[in-house]
Amino acid sequence: MKSMLFGALLALGCVASASAADYKWGALSVDTTKLNSDAGYGVGGGDKEAEAERNAQTFCSGDGARGCKVVLT
Repeated sequence: MKSMLFGALLALGCVASASAADYKWGALSVDTTKLNSDAGYGVGGGDKEAEAERNAQTFCSGDGARGCKVVLT
């Protein structure tokens, strides 16, 4: 669990630093039904908080995960 969360946070940091000028908000969504190294996650950005959360949810569920929830905005 810790390694998966660390990886997801690292991905969010990379996205945030690579496109900080492009987005005002960033969000992380994790498949909370499968809290192990196989859990899906999604990182999204947007000009508004809701847009970033929606994008993160889209990327998480697009990876085949079914229990995605935004855990960090």
